[in-house]
Amino acid sequence: MKIINLLHLAFGKRKKPLTTIVLHGTAGSSARSSASWLDKIGLSYHAISSDPNDVDGDGTILKCVKDSHVAYHAGKSIGPNGAGVNAYSLGFAFSNIEDGKQPISIKQWDAGVEWCAAQCTAYPSIEWITTHAIVSPGRKFDPRGPVAHLPHSKPFPLSTFCHAVSQRCGREIKPWRP
Repeated sequence: MKIINLLHLAFGKRKKPLTTIVLHGTAGSSARSSASWLDKIGLSYHAISSDPNDVDGDGTILKCVKDSHVAYHAGKSIGPNGAGVNAYSLGFAFSNIEDGKQPISIKQWDAGVEWCAAQCTAYPSIEWITTHAIVSPGRKFDPRGPVAHLPHSKPFPLSTFCHAVSQRCGREIKPWRP
């Protein structure tokens, strides 16, 4: 997994243990342009997986905020540990224009699985993976999918993703839905 450290986006101090990873779609034209936009508006993800159109290469991870810090990625939200999901989660985004047509590439999917499995290994307190659409219902809809190598993968196949992460990290990581 290729990782480029940007580590310049907005963040806060983490006060709660990590229990969750929230998956996002950037709705931007590239990972770097999405990171730049987030920087301008004071928001952030912990990491973004670049798409086939990105200069950094399909599936490259842009690391934006240290795991020890809170990234501002979920906004008004509720998850497995209650309101304010940012406080106890990591935010991972697939660079994608989020039109429901542009697929998440195989390399992006694989990079996402690898990154999430690495986080679940580094932080055994992580039990859940969910999506922005689930933690912010009616307000957010990402990631929309489809996923290039999975037919009929709209909405995003969260259970399939969690299964792949679980296999990679050697323990069960559950999809969180209310």
